[in-house]
Amino acid sequence: MANLTPRAAVEQKIGDTVYRVRPLGAKKGCVVLTKLTKLIGTAAGKTVGGRVNVIDLIAGALEDLSEENLAFFVDTFADYTDIEHNGNWPGLKGVMELQFSANYGDMFEWLKFCLELNYGSLFTRVSAALTQKKADNLETKASS
Repeated sequence: MANLTPRAAVEQKIGDTVYRVRPLGAKKGCVVLTKLTKLIGTAAGKTVGGRVNVIDLIAGALEDLSEENLAFFVDTFADYTDIEHNGNWPGLKGVMELQFSANYGDMFEWLKFCLELNYGSLFTRVSAALTQKKADNLETKASS
């Protein structure tokens, strides 16, 4: 039987702030994944020690990140994020200007956390598949 219980929000401390992020629903998650996949495509050849490193793929995607795409990712995940402030949990969307003003390192760390929460299992599977494909290609070249 399918598990129809929503995934729980996950908390992560970044800098001085605790972020509580709820996973995206399947439809919104597919929209975000489509945009992310288009950005990652050009970075797909990056490897570390023969292994495909998904974080390097995302870092490569940032090189081609447009203002519109960054705003899309920030706005989307802000709708699913609360932050701890004096015992309260306001939505990030309402305080984002103050939270990330001159604090872009924390903003990108938060985005990374959101991506890992929502797509971590996919990143792991894709990384393993790409690593295997690269190994198979090396093996084929070696035996030729």
